[in-house]
Amino acid sequence: MNFLSSFDAALPSRLVYGPGEVEKIGALVAPLGEKVLVVIGGGSVRRSGVLDRVLGTLDEAGVGHEVFEGVSGNPKSSEADRAGQAMRDGGCDVVLGLGGGSVMDVAKAAALVAGHGPSIGRFLRKEESPGDLREAPPIVCVPTIAGTGSEANDTSVLTDEETGLKGSLRGPVCVPRVSVLDPDLTATAPRRFALASGVDALCHAIEAYLTRKSNLLSDALARSAASLLVGALPRLGEGDAEARGATLVGASLAGQALSLSSSLVTHALEHPVSARLDAHHGEGLAALQPAVLEKVCAGAPERCAEVASWLGEGARPELAADAFRGFMERCGLEIKLRGLGMDEGHVEGFVDDALASGARGLTASPIDLEREDLVGIYEAALAE
Repeated sequence: MNFLSSFDAALPSRLVYGPGEVEKIGALVAPLGEKVLVVIGGGSVRRSGVLDRVLGTLDEAGVGHEVFEGVSGNPKSSEADRAGQAMRDGGCDVVLGLGGGSVMDVAKAAALVAGHGPSIGRFLRKEESPGDLREAPPIVCVPTIAGTGSEANDTSVLTDEETGLKGSLRGPVCVPRVSVLDPDLTATAPRRFALASGVDALCHAIEAYLTRKSNLLSDALARSAASLLVGALPRLGEGDAEARGATLVGASLAGQALSLSSSLVTHALEHPVSARLDAHHGEGLAALQPAVLEKVCAGAPERCAEVASWLGEGARPELAADAFRGFMERCGLEIKLRGLGMDEGHVEGFVDDALASGARGLTASPIDLEREDLVGIYEAALAE
């Protein structure tokens, strides 16, 4: 444990957790503004009745509302621009993301566009930084699937349509004022989707723990998250309410750990896969993580040994990659990079994208990585 590793932490999101807590949303939003834009995805929250429940609580609290529908699984900058414009046009002074990580990320970006328009692209291209902004409309998040932890951190991830690159926005104005974690809302998610999203959270915990930027606080969050997720994920889809709750809390803890530390190169290499091939982010991470662990564990052998033990293997660093593979098998997941649509013809272009993104994981991984190392990781993952 490194007691000399510095951190500057603010964890200001109010997290309201528990079955049935969705009924408090109206009362929680009312102090923040008079009218809220509710951002949703493809309509599953309509079909499940969750949207009606949320709108009902807003009505009871006297909060006006409009709905912005149609956020995609790998959201693009134009979606955030349209949502931000919808906030301005509708006179909305609060935004609420009701859905998975993509929906919450668009809600966060919409707040920036509504407050500082006209487009989110300049932030994605690092022409300006959300970290320099002092205020934006308040954000509320209500996850209906556990994965990214966006409800508990300062990050939003989108694809910039001008460059084709997936990038992140980070800053205090991207932190939700309040997030409601109700495990009942995750009950209808298809098992494979729920598992892939949960593996996304597990990767966050593992990566935050292994980077050069890890610190005492991120370590504590990562360990706690991993403990919850490893115990819960194999039980998802069996009507196990406790497993859903543990996954939801674990994802939030892992999201905070990642924000306080960093990702590994796994995220930098996955982003071109989901941006260019429209793959599920969690599945992309799962397909790449064993090859990344095999590459980087020489730089953090003691921590990789701990990761192997988290996942049910002996505490030896060389077992970390196989431990991850074995855990995927216990969850019933078989995810390969080729199955997501990638082949050898994509490798060089995806490496270009990863390097151009400037992702933190390129320099935060525990060993120095050159271009040929990134090529090698892709090739190893394709050989799985």
